[in-house]
Amino acid sequence: MRRRIAEVEEREASQPVTAPPTAQQAFYLQMDIGADPAPVAVHVGECPVGGKRLHRIAREEAVGALASGVESCLMRLPARELRPE
Repeated sequence: MRRRIAEVEEREASQPVTAPPTAQQAFYLQMDIGADPAPVAVHVGECPVGGKRLHRIAREEAVGALASGVESCLMRLPARELRPE
């Protein structure tokens, strides 16, 4: 049994260590239709709900939009991703 544990530990030690991805989530603002479109919802990631009316925004803009009353997408719930850092 000890020989087997040593073999597994040796194999794991020889494999390269990879760090988990640190990519930050992308946030999007869905705009209404019209000549002067208003914000409709905040989306996160690759949400299929917003269609062509999505505009990429910074994390801080997403926080501000939600704080000012813009709705959160009900499919991906960006408010979860916007917890304080």
